[in-house]
Amino acid sequence: MINFDFTNKTILIVAGSSGIGGELCKQFLNYGARVCIVSNSKKKLSNMIKKNDKYKSRIMTVRLNLEKKTTIKKINTIFLKIKKRFKANVDILINNSGGPPLKKIVDLRESDIFKSLNMNLLNQIYFSINAIKIMNKMEWGRIINLTSSTAKEPAKNMVLSNIFRAALSSFAKTLSIETAGKGVTVNTILTGGVATNRLLD
Repeated sequence: MINFDFTNKTILIVAGSSGIGGELCKQFLNYGARVCIVSNSKKKLSNMIKKNDKYKSRIMTVRLNLEKKTTIKKINTIFLKIKKRFKANVDILINNSGGPPLKKIVDLRESDIFKSLNMNLLNQIYFSINAIKIMNKMEWGRIINLTSSTAKEPAKNMVLSNIFRAALSSFAKTLSIETAGKGVTVNTILTGGVATNRLLD
């Protein structure tokens, strides 16, 4: 059995209040990490704090609507809050996001496109830009993008996921090339079906 130890590591999980992100938060806390989770849902963030009450000194939450337009500068304030709370920089960034709605191309609306663009691509890019600046200085860091198998093989009626998941994978590969040799790794996991509430619903 592998004995993981994330003591003294600071983890930032985007969309970390439920589903895959929520489980990652739980496991990182179990293995000694300090964890910040970002989510738009005040209720879900509150529930995560309650569920992990025994780790309250090592967990923090930040509310951010990932579907809305933001800026690199605004995302940077999250990294500053983490450093102030934990007296440490982010060591590991988990770029996670909820899945966009099922859509056919002919049924797309502009609002669908821009919400998914923000939620599934731009925010992940902005988080990565802020993280990589810190990690390059530390000469150590991990950026992990959780996307979807649709990034490799487009799926029927999932045009939004097909487009933006593939784009994020391409961005991540480009970033990994730029950071090669600096002690920072960038990887993308193409998740398949997972028994989260989204799938069960």
